[in-house]
Amino acid sequence: MKKTIFNASFEESQNYVTEKYIIASMKDSAKKIVIKRTAGVLIMNAFLLILAIFVRWVEHEAPIINPMLASKLNIVIYLFSLLTPLYYLIKILDYKNNTILNSYYFNQTMCIITFPFSISFYLFFVSISVGITGIPWLIFIYLILLVLFLINRYLSLNKKMVSALYHNKMTKNKLVDYYQKFEFFAKKYGSIIIILLFLFRVFFYSKSGTPSDYSFIQKVFIALSPLMGIFVIAFIFAMIESVMEGYYVKKYSEEYRIKYGYSKKDWYGSKSKMYKEELKNKQ
Repeated sequence: MKKTIFNASFEESQNYVTEKYIIASMKDSAKKIVIKRTAGVLIMNAFLLILAIFVRWVEHEAPIINPMLASKLNIVIYLFSLLTPLYYLIKILDYKNNTILNSYYFNQTMCIITFPFSISFYLFFVSISVGITGIPWLIFIYLILLVLFLINRYLSLNKKMVSALYHNKMTKNKLVDYYQKFEFFAKKYGSIIIILLFLFRVFFYSKSGTPSDYSFIQKVFIALSPLMGIFVIAFIFAMIESVMEGYYVKKYSEEYRIKYGYSKKDWYGSKSKMYKEELKNKQ
């Protein structure tokens, strides 16, 4: 069987799953954190809907912006905004049977939610840059850049994980470390909306809405604005590395429990089937 990032053995997965991740996951299994993270998922979901409405509003108010890019993803955003929270809530309902996996499901859900947002965010600014600079070929440049970047990130992630799993060459994920310090960032997205509106007012607004109304500096800023979306996408790929740690903890849950010496009560939860079966066997 070909070795991939999904079929490593338990022994091989230990090269990738760190004790730091296990300890953090155990801390994140607390009921209060589960509630906060559920709120974070719902807030992020609401932000996506606001973003979609904001894009439609900008296109309506600024007709020079090409509406064929970002707004076409609105239906995808609406779909994700309905299905992703539902998926997360279904997983959380099984929380009592596997508390250790709360962190895994949260990171996985946030990656799923933020990916269409990041693409829409990127294309939205591509539309603005083309409409205001009056340079139509920027569409092709930025679309090619997006495709090449996604391919590069995928190949880089795959290579890094294969090296870690099968050659024990683990490298530090700095973006995930940053994320763990600010893991409830979704609650702060309201301020980002205000910033976006402010930037739109400062850099994109004009009375007539024609490219000639903008200064050279404004046009340069606007032309480079899609690059902000690239940073968001890069962050998502960094988060996938953490998600894959959770993937192997889920796949070899009992093995990791034994390895790190946790009781079934602590690992699965006091109301879990595994812990209840253990109590029955002791009677």
